[in-house]
Formats: sequence, C-alpha cells, structure tokens
Amino acid sequence: MAKSSKDQLLVQELSCSICLQLFSEPTSLPCGHSFCAPCIAEVIRKEHCGRRPHTCPECRTEHSGPSALQSNFKLCSIADCFRERDACASSPPVLCDVCMESPGAAAKTCLKCEMSLCAAHLRPHFKPAFQGHVLVEPTSDLRSRTCSLHLKPLEYYCATDRSCVCAVCAVEGEHRSHDVKSFLSARAELSAALDKRLKEAEKKLQDSERIQQEGKEAESALERSSGELRQKALRLLDDIIREAEDYKGQVLGVIELEQRRVESELRGVISRASLKRVSLKEAQMEIRDALAQTDLLAFTRKCRTVASRLGAAEHPGAGEPQRAALNRARLVASVEKKSLQFRLRCVQVQRSLASLMEPKVQVQDKSRLSLSKGSANTPAAARRSVDTLPNPTAFILADSRFGRISRQ
Repeated sequence: MAKSSKDQLLVQELSCSICLQLFSEPTSLPCGHSFCAPCIAEVIRKEHCGRRPHTCPECRTEHSGPSALQSNFKLCSIADCFRERDACASSPPVLCDVCMESPGAAAKTCLKCEMSLCAAHLRPHFKPAFQGHVLVEPTSDLRSRTCSLHLKPLEYYCATDRSCVCAVCAVEGEHRSHDVKSFLSARAELSAALDKRLKEAEKKLQDSERIQQEGKEAESALERSSGELRQKALRLLDDIIREAEDYKGQVLGVIELEQRRVESELRGVISRASLKRVSLKEAQMEIRDALAQTDLLAFTRKCRTVASRLGAAEHPGAGEPQRAALNRARLVASVEKKSLQFRLRCVQVQRSLASLMEPKVQVQDKSRLSLSKGSANTPAAARRSVDTLPNPTAFILADSRFGRISRQ
C-alpha cells in the first residue's frame, strides 16, 4: 500500500542521511544532526584513518570525534514506534499452515513443527506427546526464532554472551562452557535484575524530584534575598549620590563665596575711582576758569581754591585698582575640608556595603556607619578618620585637582 505524503515526510525525517534507512540507535552530534550509531562510527573511523578533522556529514561542523556522540533516546523511541506501526500496517495476518481450504487465522506457532496452527489444529499440541513442542505467538518470520548455524529453534539463553541459543549451541557449540539457562529460569533472574534496576531508577527519580524541588525553593529564596540585597544596596548608593550632590553644592558654594568677596572688593575700587574721576573733572574745570581770569585778585583767590580741591582729588586714598584674582590658598583649604568630609562619608557607605555583602564581617566601629554630617565637623577629625579607614581612595571623587593647586 502506497504511503501518504505525510508518512513519506515522516520517513524522511526519521531516516539516517548516511544509510537512508530508518534510524537504528540514533546518535546526535553537538551541531544537532542525528545519524545511526554504526554509520557515524564508520565515518569517524575513516576520517581518523585519513588524518582529517572530524566533521558532521550534513553541515560540516567540526567536532571532537567519538567523545562528542550522544545517544538520542527520544528519537530512538519515535523511530521504533514508527517502525512497529509500519510493520503492523503492512504485514498480513498469519494464517494456519494446516488448513487446506479457506485457512483461518493462526492461534499459535510451533517452533519445533515450524508451522502456524489455528485453534482447531492446535488441540493435539496439548496432549502429552507434544510436550516438548514450543508454542509462541503467531509469526510468519520463523527465521528470527531459529538458530542461523544449526537451524534449530532458539530455546535457551546464554547469560555469558547475553544471546539466545539453540540446544546444539548449548551442548556442542561455542556456548557449551558458558552459563546457559532455560528461558524460564533466565526470565526469573532477568526479572529480578530488572526489578532491582527499577527500584534504583525509582529511588533516583525520587532523589531527582527532591533535588528539583529543593532547587526551586533555593531559587525562590535566592530571588527574595537578591531583591532585598538590591534594595538595600540601592539605598546606600542613593546615599552616595546625595552626598556627592551635597559635596558638589558645598564646593561650588565655596567658589561662589570667594568670587563674591573678590567682586565686592573690585566694586569698592571702581566706586572710589569713579568718585575720584568726578573730583578731578571738577578740579580741571576750575583750573581752566582760573586761567581764564583777567582780574589778578580773582585769579589769586581762584588759585587757592583750585589748589585745595586738586589736593583733595589727588588724595592717595583712592589707590590704583589691583588685578582681580581669587585667593587660591583659601579655596584649597576650604575645599580640602569639604573633600575630607565627603571622603569619610563615602568610606562609611563603602563599609556599610561590605557588611551588607558579608554579614559575618564584624565592623569594629559601628558609629562610623552613620551618615551624620556632624561626624566630621573639623578637617583634623575628618583627616584622622579617613586615615584609619581601609582604602579610602576608592571613593575619592574630587580631591586630586585641588591637591595640584595647593602644590603650585
């Protein structure tokens, strides 16, 4: 019967690209492509003989060889299920070999007689004369139940080689010195071994479920603790930002205060110079008036007045306006004080973060964790506090510039 297009597509997906047959023991490479275990092993062997790098036959991605192979159990189950379904759908029912006309469906197959028998022809096999005959489920493929060497039915199990053998193999063949058992006793031993493996698998399954549950609980606890730690760290880092903004405002305030002082002095000099300029202009006008006098008495009196006014205008109290400049030494001293306070608060936050990350670390002086601005009111106290703290340079943000100014 012709297969549908969907079945053909499924066959292509479940076929090895090397042998073009349904997967047999499918094995996957790291790139994701799967092949039959014997097929890919042969490819790897040939590549090794030719001293070539191991590559995937489909995408040519390099891999490390046999160590990179991984059994694809899920794909193996899918291929086996498809193979069984295809076999059941394509194989005709097993018919009775004794019925001459309109043979009916076989009920059992006798391995010794090598015949499939319906229910009617099977009755003699229940008599004592047929006690040594082996009855199995109806099958048309007796070769799979027959020894390929002696053409005898497979009746025993060789535990040494883990294979099914016939009576001749067990008595005279290569299995005569092996641990050969009947199917019944082998089933009992194999069932006991499988039961043990099943219990071990169930125990491992329970352990894996327990580990999975504990892992999920640990993950939830980690998320909670990480969230709490993140919030606390954010609060401390926000303190750093606030301290930096406060430090910025203080430094700019110091500069503006010095600037206003210098501007006030300049305005005083400009005001005095303006008053002196007015006095000199008035004295200049009176001198010109005196020079224009023709009356000697009036000229003499005018000269005395002009002399007194000119002396007042040229009084040295007005002074020469000096070059406007900021007092760098005063700026350095003021900014250094603010810098020491800021460094101390930053190091305090650093120690708070360290104790938050490592709760077991004991902080010797817990009072230093406070961000109180009154904890470093003097430069000497701030300098002593900073000198006693570990690695304060990690949080020095704005002190190096003023250090260079002070050294100039």
